[in-house]
Amino acid sequence: MSPFLFVTFTTILAAVLLSTSRSASAGTRDFGNGFARHAVAAPVSRARGVAATVDGDGRPIVLAWPMDHRGCGSILVIDARTGEVEQIPTPFGMASTPFAVLLSTRNRFYSYFDKFVEFDAESRRFTFWTDAPRNFAMSFTEDDNGVVWTSAYPNCELLSYVPDSGELKNHGPMNREKWPQYPRTIAVDSSGWVYLGIGSTRGQIVSFNPATGERNALIPESDRRHGASTVYRGVNGKVYGRPYNRGPWWELLERAVTLVDAPAAKQPILEGSQEAVLDNFPEGWSLDEINLPEKFVEVREAGTVRRLEIDYESAGSHILSIAEGPDGRIHGSTGHPLRFYTYDAQADTIIDRGLWDLSGHLNALAVQGEKIYCGEYSGGRLWEYDPARPWDDRAPKDPNPRVLISASPTIIRPHALLAHPDGRRLIMTGTPGYGLTGGGMLIWDTGSGSHTLLTHEDLIPAHSTVSIVALPDGKLVCGTTISPGTGGEAHAKEAELYILDPDEGRVLFRDVVVPGATVIPDMLLGPDGLIYGLAAGSAFFVFDPGSREIVHFEAKLPYGHLAGQQAPRIMATGPDNMIYALFQDAIVRIEPGTFEHKALGKLPVRAGAGIVIDDGRLYFTHGSEVWSFRIPGL
Repeated sequence: MSPFLFVTFTTILAAVLLSTSRSASAGTRDFGNGFARHAVAAPVSRARGVAATVDGDGRPIVLAWPMDHRGCGSILVIDARTGEVEQIPTPFGMASTPFAVLLSTRNRFYSYFDKFVEFDAESRRFTFWTDAPRNFAMSFTEDDNGVVWTSAYPNCELLSYVPDSGELKNHGPMNREKWPQYPRTIAVDSSGWVYLGIGSTRGQIVSFNPATGERNALIPESDRRHGASTVYRGVNGKVYGRPYNRGPWWELLERAVTLVDAPAAKQPILEGSQEAVLDNFPEGWSLDEINLPEKFVEVREAGTVRRLEIDYESAGSHILSIAEGPDGRIHGSTGHPLRFYTYDAQADTIIDRGLWDLSGHLNALAVQGEKIYCGEYSGGRLWEYDPARPWDDRAPKDPNPRVLISASPTIIRPHALLAHPDGRRLIMTGTPGYGLTGGGMLIWDTGSGSHTLLTHEDLIPAHSTVSIVALPDGKLVCGTTISPGTGGEAHAKEAELYILDPDEGRVLFRDVVVPGATVIPDMLLGPDGLIYGLAAGSAFFVFDPGSREIVHFEAKLPYGHLAGQQAPRIMATGPDNMIYALFQDAIVRIEPGTFEHKALGKLPVRAGAGIVIDDGRLYFTHGSEVWSFRIPGL
């Protein structure tokens, strides 16, 4: 029996058996003052770490952390014989979510996310929890004495937990950097030394002696580069490490480093990332699949596979995007898990569908012609969906939706997707791969299927583009962020606005239009030909693309924080030629020409993704829910 089973994409043959679409009545509820809540887009959760084991009676069970848009507030105990689910609330309420888990030799399930948590599989109860540094574990391991070790993002703190005494000790940061660190692997040798494999901006391997407090960075500073390093415990008691997962292996014992061609086999320790399924079932049993979004598990016993339908409570998956499709319906994506939802306002129905069982999200949506295009995190993929055809993402030929191209690692987290007014091209931009700085621009031609991929060096070095407006002549006005890819290091100081000729791939103009701002999340072309934009700190500016000058500027609008998710759509022009902007707590109307603005109403909930204006209503999201506001006078 393999000690590890990781969640993977199902095969096409298995996938056709899945029910990946649910349609339900939305059940719109009027909240007064023009506000209405329409539906939870996808009332499902994602598993953030799973263990297949037995309880104290020897009964096979499956443990899973179910994450919804709030985080994790319970653990699922699934009977592997019947599918019966016991959903046990955490004793500390809601918290964030695991990024690593461990099933110990004592059959205890460990996680660390805001709280350090121990769940005893045999008694089916939480047996230890306590406050921990305000971050989360990226890796777990267990040493020869049963001590649990974990290391945390973003400061690489190392913690140890002794189950017998209940002592949790923070040994402090093992490596100090200017950027967030990913200690994704951890191992302890037979002498008790601890080793961490760290990524991503500049990888490192660190050793630590708990007896003396000695710690050492093992990769010389001159040899460090972008990427992640790996460590693991061998069956011979030594630890094996590999800088950047290339070149010769290091054999490590009491900090001593020996180069070896053939590392020892890995000692089986039941640990892994949030994607891991840790298999400790009895001999002859295995957990073939657990699918919380589709609500089933598949258990193999003596060669026979049984599918068990399961159910659980969920507040729904977090909505990351919302847009109006060419069919007049509202579409968008949730994240972790990725569910593509469709809300029909006329019928007041909602449909949610899985896409490839992906756990990411479709950040940015745009309509070109009769099709919807989507930019996906974390693959940096551009998708095409035809809402006039049946949904079939698993079809071996001509699937719907379908992948057109991946821009990874130049773009892995799309922040903007623009349908160019020429009716053919799509412009996708965003931040780059983990640990990298500066994102690029993908230009896709829907007619020819050809593309151009510009890097940040072609645009504004060390910046990523997060907002785009097309001018009548086809040129692009773009706003940037200085934020790097996740875990990266920022090099620029202020966001910029630039004008690009997409035919030549040439920047025609660039300037810092909002001093001190780190991001310009959204802009639009007003009916008067001026560019209206919002920047970090709720700054409001108006840019004349003809004179290339700022014609109006306010350092801070009095409506609180801007709304928006990873691809902000928080500004839209209504049928009355007024501009509407979405803040977390207010909907604001801006009058072109005079630049006057006022709040139309205080939101009863905090707004997330937006914005769609249809049939006199402004649609936005809150957590997992689709909401709307009746615009006065429309």
